Amino acid sequence: AKQTYLRYEFKRTELIKTLGLAKDETRREAAALALGEARDEATVKALGLALTDRSHRVRLAVIQSLGQQGLAGGAGPLKELLARSDDGEEKRAATTSLEAIARAAQPTADPVSGAASQPAGQPDRGRASGPKPIRP
Repeated sequence: AKQTYLRYEFKRTELIKTLGLAKDETRREAAALALGEARDEATVKALGLALTDRSHRVRLAVIQSLGQQGLAGGAGPLKELLARSDDGEEKRAATTSLEAIARAAQPTADPVSGAASQPAGQPDRGRASGPKPIRP
């Protein structure tokens, strides 16, 4: 597990560096899209900062990734973008991503028991972690 975490952390760090420092917009765009798979607040912060990238394509990739992550921390940067941007495509993408974040924050019902489960990416605050095992 430790090796897996270290590989993940190394890759995530390299992608954040690429997003912030690469001169080629295609590399920055690819890094932004790949970071959509990471679900942690540090990555959300890096993506939020990248919403000011000079490339329209990179900004759209960042917007998409924030929505894909579905973490509440992505809502603030997206709302700020909506307030300052005059670009219709960016505004539509940001609205879609904000909707995805809102959906991810909603508890979902267990199809078997009907009980609400914790929203994706949210800590379990004292609830049982699933159905109790059946004992003979």
